[in-house]
This record gives sequence, structure tokens and C-alpha cells, in this order.
Amino acid sequence: MTSKPTSLTFLYSDKDPNWEPIALATQSSLNKLGINVKLEKLANATMRDRVGKGDYDIAIGNWSPDFADPYMFMNYWFESDKKGLPGNRSFYENSEVDKLLRNALATTDQTQRTRD
Repeated sequence: MTSKPTSLTFLYSDKDPNWEPIALATQSSLNKLGINVKLEKLANATMRDRVGKGDYDIAIGNWSPDFADPYMFMNYWFESDKKGLPGNRSFYENSEVDKLLRNALATTDQTQRTRD
């Protein structure tokens, strides 16, 4: 078992005034667990650049799908080849998940696509 971090950095941009209170609340909550959180408020372009490179511990942002389809909710966020700003900002990689996502994308039956 790995030990919990003792410190981390939380990135948020100056784009949305709601993000600072969220960052402060997160900092306070994690501090109670013994985790020191350094807050970094950045210009939105700078933040996007760092998130795209994976240069962060925690970051906040928002997103809404371009269209209502399982692809936008699953492939966008979890496909290994979409790491960084294309969508997979956690840089998650799992070949089995990739296979399931490709299979769902190739299926035309919408019920089957949402089940897989």
C-alpha cells in the first residue's frame, strides 16, 4: 500500500469566479487530513497548457458534451490515445478499456453501446 501524499498543488484558472471558493474548500478539507494544498490561480491559457502536459496534481475545470452520445462521455475521457487536452486529462491508460470503447463505438445498436 502506498502512503498518502503530504502535499499537492491545486490548479484553477481566473476564468470562472466559482473556482476559487472550490479550491479554498478543497484546501481546507484536505488540510484536515494532513495534506498541505498549495493553490495556484493561473491565466486560463497557462492552466490549459499545464493540464494538457499533465503538469498538475489536481485541477478544476468544466466541460459539456458536444452531442448526447456515449462516445462523448466515455471515449473522450478514458481512451488512451486522447491523453491531455483532447480529453483524457488524467492520462489514464488501460488496453482493456480501450478495447471496450472501440467495440462500443463500432456498434450501431444504441442500447448495446450504452450497456458496454
